[in-house]
Amino acid sequence: MPANTTSDIKQADLYIGLGINRLSYVIYNGGDKLFTSAGSNRPGISHTFGSIAYNKSFESAVINFLADNDLDSKAFRSVRILMENHLFTIVPENLFEESKQEHYITLNQDIMPEVDYTFRNDHIQRAKLHNVYAMPASLWNFLNKNFPTPTIRHQVSTLIESINEPGLYVNILNSQVDLFLKSQRVELCQSYPVQNREDILYHIIHVAEQSGYDLKRKPVILLGLINKNAAD
Repeated sequence: MPANTTSDIKQADLYIGLGINRLSYVIYNGGDKLFTSAGSNRPGISHTFGSIAYNKSFESAVINFLADNDLDSKAFRSVRILMENHLFTIVPENLFEESKQEHYITLNQDIMPEVDYTFRNDHIQRAKLHNVYAMPASLWNFLNKNFPTPTIRHQVSTLIESINEPGLYVNILNSQVDLFLKSQRVELCQSYPVQNREDILYHIIHVAEQSGYDLKRKPVILLGLINKNAAD
């Protein structure tokens, strides 16, 4: 298969998922065609940076990965970057103050003191919430420098925006599970580290018990990285 042409790229959207130690991307041309920068017919690329977790090596690992895959020099139609980390907290719209973003995070999350963070928020208008999140300042600067006017959002914001029906939503990532409880509004939004399915089940049961959610009568909706064929 021939490599993608410049005209292909100019008509394509680049989607990047950026976790604490993982990066994935897909290039989409707006029709029914998915391809990577090498012209492959695979739907995208995912790469894990071993044990790197927002330390000093993380930015260089991301930069090298983007350069190696020829993503940092292309003129895409749009670039959308989704942050996939647990460093977030939900604040009601009527209580939110932009000057207190760092306070919201440090009050609810353990962050690495050696990392210089920038604190951002997504306004989720329909839910009347702000999702405040942290990411390394150097990484934020790099993304904005190398991708003109990128759209950067946290994956939890996108999930909350997509949830319409009441239920307990379970979003499974590689080493993290996000739990959302929605009735008429979002009642709960929490993220937990996990290593196996037992951890996931524990947090589902714990949240249900704490909130009085009847798991036998009410729906549990699974999202994210789910292997339907896995024995466990």
